Amino acid sequence: MLKSYKITSKGLNRADSGKSDWIHVENSKKDDFKELVSLKIRKKDFKSCLDRLERSRIVTRENYTLLLFKISSKKTTKSATIGLFLFDKKIITIHEFHCPFVVDIVNHPENIKSHTGLLIRLIKDITQTFFVESDQIEDEINKIEDRISSGSSKSTLEKLFKIRTDLVFLIKSISGNRDVINSMVSNASMFKLNKLEKLDLSEIHTDQIQLAETMAIYREILSNAVEIYNSNISNEMNKIMQRLTVVATFLLLPT
Repeated sequence: MLKSYKITSKGLNRADSGKSDWIHVENSKKDDFKELVSLKIRKKDFKSCLDRLERSRIVTRENYTLLLFKISSKKTTKSATIGLFLFDKKIITIHEFHCPFVVDIVNHPENIKSHTGLLIRLIKDITQTFFVESDQIEDEINKIEDRISSGSSKSTLEKLFKIRTDLVFLIKSISGNRDVINSMVSNASMFKLNKLEKLDLSEIHTDQIQLAETMAIYREILSNAVEIYNSNISNEMNKIMQRLTVVATFLLLPT
């Protein structure tokens, strides 16, 4: 689905794609490329936006710069990919799934007075999806800790390993996004960022560092949880062996 907007003094207004400042394509399929042919986007770059295994990076072309970011998505256990095509007077965003934050940007376009202002807002909201995911993981970890303290079960162990696997993908995604943002801060003039926008981007980079540190803490907590789980299993086995020993002793007593 393609939606296009014009940046005005009152915010973002719907507009024809030819006169728009921002074109957003969500729930995108390969066939959607036909609608963007006139913008001279390479098909290879378009496909990269739909590739869940694509890494975060900056791609420089003759007529545009492509920013590939990872984005947390409820549609997949692994992070999905979103592409930001930066033209001189237009930004095009392409994502495989629905982007809830787009509605929020349109309804609350504060401080979006230019293409670079829109760019900063997009990167900020992409980063926010990982904070939401972080909060959800924290809740899941708390539930697992409660289950382990009250007893051990196979389902608890399976849930624990699933979260730990999800953390691996999240850490890789956050690390890649952080590197892209760091490169943008270092080359602010290339992206036509003013001092305030560069500062805003630096703050987002700090958020990425905080996210990475939080995920590392979660990973350590899960490792400790595995040890506690194994310890509980070992204790239960010891109790069973003690009972069997008592039973065996009675059975071996002479009659």
